[in-house]
Amino acid sequence: MKCVVCENKKVSPLWRELKIVKCDCGHIYYDQNLSKNQIAEIYTGSYFNGGEYSDYLTDKDVIRKNFLARLKTLKRFQKKGDLLEIGSAYGFFLDVAQGQFNVEGYEICTEAATYASTTLGLKVYNADFLEANLNKKYDAVCMFDCIEHLTRPDKFIEKISGCLKQNGHLLITTGDIGKIVPKIRGKKWRLIHPPTHIHYFSFDSLKKLLEKNGLTVVSKKYPGVYRSFNLLFTFLLKRRVTSLPGFFWFNSFDIMEVVAVKS
Repeated sequence: MKCVVCENKKVSPLWRELKIVKCDCGHIYYDQNLSKNQIAEIYTGSYFNGGEYSDYLTDKDVIRKNFLARLKTLKRFQKKGDLLEIGSAYGFFLDVAQGQFNVEGYEICTEAATYASTTLGLKVYNADFLEANLNKKYDAVCMFDCIEHLTRPDKFIEKISGCLKQNGHLLITTGDIGKIVPKIRGKKWRLIHPPTHIHYFSFDSLKKLLEKNGLTVVSKKYPGVYRSFNLLFTFLLKRRVTSLPGFFWFNSFDIMEVVAVKS
């Protein structure tokens, strides 16, 4: 695989047992080609229920709480208009945003997309964004904890740039492998788990990818998030926990929230 940031094929093994490599430009990624069928097998309902999440639907209140904060960030730059979310899961962000934006989303997990469209009544397409024929441009595009899952994030950013209106904004959240916690934890950093997480961006590598596609970073921050006790104990015990009430605020300063404008 060539690097999605600089298109170089010259890489060095970083963690051989995980098949993770580091490009000369600094970008880190899982160096394996995943087929469309392999990806479809990963992102079923079990991904959100006992997989990466303990129970996404049970935790909807705390998830929505985080999305309200992200909506507030977006509205600093884009207050209204047509909004597209890529990787919209069960539609909780679109649901909180629809009072201020005209919202649409793409989600490849059938169970999640069906919930968003039938239960929440949202315009969420159960389809691959890269294969979609878009017939409009958007004022804002959002990708929350999504870009690290993509086999070709470069193609996504290229297409997003093409479907953004002039002066439209892209809001992305993803881990920053260049921060102190990932550097200390190394391959034991909680976000290192291929093949669900394929690309491990630093702010510099993400900025390069955005700029290559005509997007200029206008904001970067490392906000904390709310997490449920269910998710915490699922992570600690390595088994699914769904019966614990409540949530807590957490910030390890390794999740970046980046806003870029179509220039």
